[in-house]
Amino acid sequence: MIVKIFCAVLVVLGVSVAIVLGGLIILASCVSGRKKPAGDNTADDEDTFMYTNYMQGFYL
Repeated sequence: MIVKIFCAVLVVLGVSVAIVLGGLIILASCVSGRKKPAGDNTADDEDTFMYTNYMQGFYL
């Protein structure tokens, strides 16, 4: 009985943490999206460029 209660508490905590993290990620993406001026794509290009370089170095 105690084990079932413990598992239920763990599941509830895990779900609540996942919801909070998801909300923070969505909020952060909205805030960072607002800061960029309209028509400025340089930040996005740099991010993808750095990501591809990182992946190439990782696979090599």
